[in-house]
Amino acid sequence: MGLLDEYDKNPPTPVKSASPAPTDGEDELEELPGMIRWMARHSGGLIKNKAQANYAVIGIVIAALIFLFYNIF
Repeated sequence: MGLLDEYDKNPPTPVKSASPAPTDGEDELEELPGMIRWMARHSGGLIKNKAQANYAVIGIVIAALIFLFYNIF
């Protein structure tokens, strides 16, 4: 029996790669847009959900606009 005949009768089974288990709600974070996900991961635990991340983004945008207008005018 040749190698190809053996392969045809008993093909190899695919190996499933094991992904690490999500911790601390990371499975919820995967569904969020990139910037919000980045903020939630790098907030040191202060941002726990999507609503808090959205408010943080709005706050950063408002602070950037105030800084911009203060320096322009």
